[in-house]
Amino acid sequence: AALAGECAALGLRPLVMDQSRGTVAARFGLRARYELAHVLRGDRDWSRVALDCGAGITLLPAKRGLPALAHEGWTATLLDWIYALPQRIDLVILNLASPQAAQGLIDPRGDWLVAIPGRNPNLIGAYRALKHLCGMARPASVRVLLEGHPHRRAAAACFPSLAAAARRFLSLELEDCGCLPGLDGEGGAARQLAAALEGWRLRDHAPARACGAGPQRERIPRGS
Repeated sequence: AALAGECAALGLRPLVMDQSRGTVAARFGLRARYELAHVLRGDRDWSRVALDCGAGITLLPAKRGLPALAHEGWTATLLDWIYALPQRIDLVILNLASPQAAQGLIDPRGDWLVAIPGRNPNLIGAYRALKHLCGMARPASVRVLLEGHPHRRAAAACFPSLAAAARRFLSLELEDCGCLPGLDGEGGAARQLAAALEGWRLRDHAPARACGAGPQRERIPRGS
């Protein structure tokens, strides 16, 4: 929520896909009654599920819907809907319960920035997360940001080991983007991260249908 707010303040229009149980919605003073799974099953339409958080922020609750994207082949339907929104979305922020939930949305050609909670100073959890991601796609490189680590020096000292393990066992090059305090804490961490994302935009997409149904649509021009 903090990152989405800072992105909006910089002029970006983020879509937050949230796999929590309404936590992000509550941060914006909203209640998530429905989620992505209801749309995919045909129980609700997009207008009843997507939440307008103001300031150019759109929230899509997706506790059960995100894992279903890859298995049920609904990723194209979701992308059609994103590109059919009246407000053009610049950036998608995934709040995931597990890396596997992103399987239907990962683009190996895209810009990857993985924010990893740094509670474990030896970064075993970070390596496991990267291994899961690489099992679904093979990016050329990944930027890693350690978020919320109480001991920055310990995290900085561990990163070379993480990078070496990723290079040796995953054939993956990691770029160290540093260690930030909690995104909701003091120090402008969310603002700093949002500024680093400025200039990132969704790739072009040619929807086959409007919101997953209806006649063929014209190709949407490439954004900035």
